[in-house]
Amino acid sequence: MKELTKHIEALLVDNECVILPKFGGFVTNHTPAQWIEDEKIFLPPYRTIGFNSQLKINDGLLVQSYMLTHDATYPEANRLAEAAIEKLSQELYKEGQVELHGIGTLRRTIVGEYQFDPSENGVITPSLYGLGAVEM
Repeated sequence: MKELTKHIEALLVDNECVILPKFGGFVTNHTPAQWIEDEKIFLPPYRTIGFNSQLKINDGLLVQSYMLTHDATYPEANRLAEAAIEKLSQELYKEGQVELHGIGTLRRTIVGEYQFDPSENGVITPSLYGLGAVEM
């Protein structure tokens, strides 16, 4: 589980979407800088993350990450990725929720759908490092 989480987190740095084949995809969203009138404060831009269970087609991005990490062929890396995703699915079924460190918490609802609560820190975005709120 830890390895899968690291792959997802690393891929989200440079990509807007990471699909876990036959499972769903994590999608980032850019939020522009905002002015909060009541507090007289500018908030910097940031990226949030969501989960879309309809994104199931293998785009090869996750498998390519496994290929590079394990110096494996595409079929070998695909099996590794599928095994990790199956383990995630089983843990969700068994425990009801899984914490994906640095990404958020994925929960399985009573009706078998997935609910995602993103990490409060947002997605790692090097271009936004060091930007903080500014009071005026």
